[in-house]
Amino acid sequence: MEELVSIKTQLNEVFAAPRSESHSSRTYASVLADSVNSSSSASQPQSSSSSSRAQSPLPGVTVDTRRVRDKSKIADAAEVEDWLCQDTYVDKVAAKYHVQGTRIPRTPLPSQKLLINQEKATPQETLLYQQIIGSNNFAATMTRLDIAFSISNLSQFLQNPSDTHLVSARRVVGYLQATQTYAL
Repeated sequence: MEELVSIKTQLNEVFAAPRSESHSSRTYASVLADSVNSSSSASQPQSSSSSSRAQSPLPGVTVDTRRVRDKSKIADAAEVEDWLCQDTYVDKVAAKYHVQGTRIPRTPLPSQKLLINQEKATPQETLLYQQIIGSNNFAATMTRLDIAFSISNLSQFLQNPSDTHLVSARRVVGYLQATQTYAL
């Protein structure tokens, strides 16, 4: 809990400070990544890698930070940005719901409108659907805003999903896996 207060304080200090020409611009993601890196460096020795992983307060969830150079200024090694991604989490979700090795979708949802299920879904189907949507919702909330609309649409059918809804939910997982390197 103290770490969250510390992160919030850092964010408030950075974004409340008046901007000047000499003040380097920082993004929300870079401040958050710095705080994740600083909290993980206290518990782990630093490596020379350009990527780090820190355990989040949620069990089994990791937040990955990547250091990426701006391609337009590649000659200047000082221009390095921090990115947040969840590729490890996406791999675990894809393995859990057996989505690995499927055809890669270009979009998270099909273009057809999802219709209400006229039949009654079994409790097992409902639970599986709710788990998949919950896993996708976590990714959408943390780092994958590109699937938020899809998850919102699929969440309308949490009480009585059809096979089409289940296929669409797995499609979102497949889309996440195909685009797992997308980051904030």
